[in-house]
Formats: sequence, structure tokens, C-alpha cells
Amino acid sequence: MIGVTDKGLRKILESSFAATLCALLFVTCLAQDNRPVPQSRSDSNGQVFLNVTVTNKQGQILKGLSRESFTILDEDKQQEITFFNQQDIPISIGFLVDTSGSMKRRGEKTNLPILEVIKNFLPAFLNESNPLNEYFLMTFNQQPQLLTDWTQDKKAIDIGINQMVPAKGETALYDAYRQATEKIVQGKNSKKAIIVFTDGEDSVSTVGVIELKRLIQKTDAVIYAISILDSNSIGKIVLEDDFLDNRYRHGLLREVTEISGGRVYGTANEKAIADAFDAIVMELKTQYSIGFKPAGTDKKWHSIKVKVSPVEIADKAKPNSPPQKITPIVRTRKGYFAN
Repeated sequence: MIGVTDKGLRKILESSFAATLCALLFVTCLAQDNRPVPQSRSDSNGQVFLNVTVTNKQGQILKGLSRESFTILDEDKQQEITFFNQQDIPISIGFLVDTSGSMKRRGEKTNLPILEVIKNFLPAFLNESNPLNEYFLMTFNQQPQLLTDWTQDKKAIDIGINQMVPAKGETALYDAYRQATEKIVQGKNSKKAIIVFTDGEDSVSTVGVIELKRLIQKTDAVIYAISILDSNSIGKIVLEDDFLDNRYRHGLLREVTEISGGRVYGTANEKAIADAFDAIVMELKTQYSIGFKPAGTDKKWHSIKVKVSPVEIADKAKPNSPPQKITPIVRTRKGYFAN
């Protein structure tokens, strides 16, 4: 038997203890949260993924386009498309609901508080969406509050909806955005979205506008805003092209949604809110998922453009007339950080 001194034995025991402790800590960390945390822009192969919405000028979604119809430009350099599909894949969705005092207004037709109107429509949104989606529900006034953590259980979301309190307090919209972007990266699905219900007002956030835009740039989630307008705008959904009135303080909502590839819906009555829900469900189900592998990782912001070739559309009202060629409208996120 090889002889071991007391000093040598002590070193062996110390090394063994340290190795065991490291192993235990590693296992404990895995046990605390086994949900994969994806990178801000890519998968393990370094691909950048884009959720791309293609419509005509009237906002009608154009489906069934081929991979060859698309061109991706990264800093004006064409990229090879490495991934492509248009399927209704599971999504990780975060609901962010403004419960501050500025949301006290009531619906035009039912005279219900606007938060009650939103609560009534959320279950229908869940029923129309992919059954494999997962969700979280967060509300905010002067501070965010997580009512329902990640779940696929619609009943759990319903419980969270019923826990929403009447509108009161100040508004920390930008702080709530930060909390939601931190939460959304924990979603298990590669496709992610945040749906915000707010009037666009912010009064007490610690997060500034520049920091907020940076946070949105770093997330892969598409952001939609269902924005509650006042009675002067009652009667229609106001899409972003018409949504430039500074009276409603909604310029930042438009910027945030555009950075992410989403959009803002201005709503002033119950029908407009229902139509906005329906439009978001349809868009999420029919988006094109497109991937490419960038050349390098310079840690800089890269602007992205996606182009779609002109499409020939048959006029159903004139079946004997030749198809019309249109230039599609494309919407996706503005870029990514090449980390």
C-alpha cells in the first residue's frame, strides 16, 4: 500500500469535498429552473429567427408564399435563408395589463369599466389560439404584479384574470415593459409575443425611453399594443398608419411595437377591442418563421430588411380578368444584436 502523510491526506480530502460541493451546486441550479433560457437572437447554431407578417395594402394577410419569394438583408447584405415555414406553431405569450387609474374609462356600449371588457375578451383569445401555447399574466399600475406564471392551463389564466383589481394608482408602463421582457425570455417556445393593454400613459417609471428601446431591441418577442383611446376616437380600430396624434401620448407605443415587428391597435369601444384580439390571433397563426445564419458576432446592432417579391392576386369579383400584381407589405423586427 502506498503511504500517505497526514498533510497529503488532508489535501486529498479537501479536493474531494470541493469537487462534491461543485457537483451539488450544479445539480441544485438545474433543479431550481429547468426551463431553457434562449439567446436574445439565435439558437445554439447561431441562427437569427424572424417572425414575418406579409399583407396587402388593406391589411389582409398573404399566405402560401414560398421561400423563394423572400429576401433577407442584414446591413444591406443578402443572406441565405436557412429556415422557413408558415405553420401555427406553439407560442410563449405574455399578457401585460394596465390597471392604473387612467384606465377607469368605461366601454361605449356596455358601460362596463374597460378592464372588465378586457377580462371578458381574454378567455376567447385563449380558446382561438394554439392549444399548445403557454402564457403568463402580469398587471401594473405604479409597479408590476405577476398574477399567473407560465402555464398552458386556461383555468389558471382565468383565475389570474379574476384577480385583476379595479383601476387605480399611478402608471409605470416602461417599468412594466422591462419586467415583461425579462419574463418572456423564460418561455419554452422559440416564438414569443407580448400583448399590452394600456392607454399609453406613463407617470412614475424609473426606466427611461432610451433604456426601454434598448430592452425591446434585445428581445425576440413580437409586441402588440391594444391601446385604449378616449371617446373622441370612438368608432374604429386605428392602425398604426393613422395613429400619429400626439394628444394620446402613443408615439412610443408605435415605436416599441415597430422595433419588435408588431403593431399598435387604437381601440375606443368593445367591438374594436374584439376586432384587435381577432387580428392578433390571426397574425400570430399565419406569420412566416424565417431563419438565417449571420457571418459574424461583432456585438453591434444589425439592421434587418425583409423583402417579398410582387405577388399575383386573382380578383374574385372578376374571375375572367387576369390576376393583379401587387407589392406586399412586410413587417418584422428591425434588427438584432450580433452577440
